[in-house]
Amino acid sequence: MESSERQVADGLTVVDGVVGTVLSGRIREQLLDADRHHRSEILIDSHRHLAPRLISSFSDVPLALDGMDPSRPWIPELADLREFVGLRFGLTFNYALANLYRDRSDFTGWHCDKAWLHEPGSTIAIVSFGATRTLAVRALGTDSTVRYPLSDSSVVLMSLPLQETHEHCVLAETEDVDMRLSITLRHIRILPEYLDDDRRCRRHHGVTTTERK
Repeated sequence: MESSERQVADGLTVVDGVVGTVLSGRIREQLLDADRHHRSEILIDSHRHLAPRLISSFSDVPLALDGMDPSRPWIPELADLREFVGLRFGLTFNYALANLYRDRSDFTGWHCDKAWLHEPGSTIAIVSFGATRTLAVRALGTDSTVRYPLSDSSVVLMSLPLQETHEHCVLAETEDVDMRLSITLRHIRILPEYLDDDRRCRRHHGVTTTERK
């Protein structure tokens, strides 16, 4: 597959047409399905809210990040994606977050990724499957927004320093769209609290929260 690369900002690169048809089809078959993911919570101004999308996660070792079910072992399709993207861009990953946007109203709000959670010098890779959705980016403290369409099989590369200067979101759409799956590949630090045996997961009305005993 022929790909085209756009360095759209310092620390942000969009590469279209990265993932081949066969691997893309395998991932769609496994994960472009609401039943494969779960509801989660996000923390906004010290208050918990339902995330406006479905998620699941995969990692080298089981991790219990706040608001989420414990991560699962890599399925073969994601293991192949991790290897493919890693070789294509010279990166390594030990964690994947899957976000399923079911329709036009699902979105991700403005945020910066937690740079401290990642291994220093690593790069975040966001791989898109399904419907095209819009990534919006703006410098912190400003309202000037730049928008980028994320098409099927595209990859976004984001540096950790970008998280200190900019925030981003995936916008809700004004017109009907099909489902979109994003796989965010990361190389995170395995912090003790994410492996702590005293940390337990509880479900409230189908939503997972994590807390210490």
